[in-house]
Amino acid sequence: DSIMVPLEMFTCKTIVELRLSKGFEALIPDDVYLPSLKTLYLDRVYFYNSRYCVLEKLLSACPVLEELTIHSPSWQVPKRCRTISSCTLKRLTIKVVLFVDFWDMTFDTPNLAYLEYWDLAARKYPVVNLDSLVEAKLDLRVYRNMSNPTNLMIGLRYVEVLELLTVDTWKMFCYFGEEIPVFSNLFRLTITVDFPD
Repeated sequence: DSIMVPLEMFTCKTIVELRLSKGFEALIPDDVYLPSLKTLYLDRVYFYNSRYCVLEKLLSACPVLEELTIHSPSWQVPKRCRTISSCTLKRLTIKVVLFVDFWDMTFDTPNLAYLEYWDLAARKYPVVNLDSLVEAKLDLRVYRNMSNPTNLMIGLRYVEVLELLTVDTWKMFCYFGEEIPVFSNLFRLTITVDFPD
């Protein structure tokens, strides 16, 4: 059973933090506008809108958003829209646990300082604007013939703290070694390799 989020919630002028999790369904109204929202947490929320990309519409309606957390499958249904675009976003966590597709992924987040990203590595990353990124934690499943994380790796070039959470993520750097940029600001690298006992 699921509960529909009231449409009025998406036009509230005073809400600063919005957390929706487990069992909510939502339609984003055309007049969505959350001018005070700084933190948005979506955990297994289903969005139903076919006329436009819900995530893009929602982010453009949050002019002061600083922190966004998306847990699978809070991506738009049925259309997959994987564009994160925000000039104000500072922290971004994406945890997709289903690993079922190879959609393109765009990060247009020039002021992002922290990124935690668990997903299937995308088919391509057309836009990666992560020039302010300080810390990144990656858990990506990479399939050599289906995933191309080259632009993502280039986008990570200014990171200071990098944590690779699985052997698959480490393989990403091995498969695409020639494209790896110089990480001139990197001072801490953590690689977690969990081999079966």
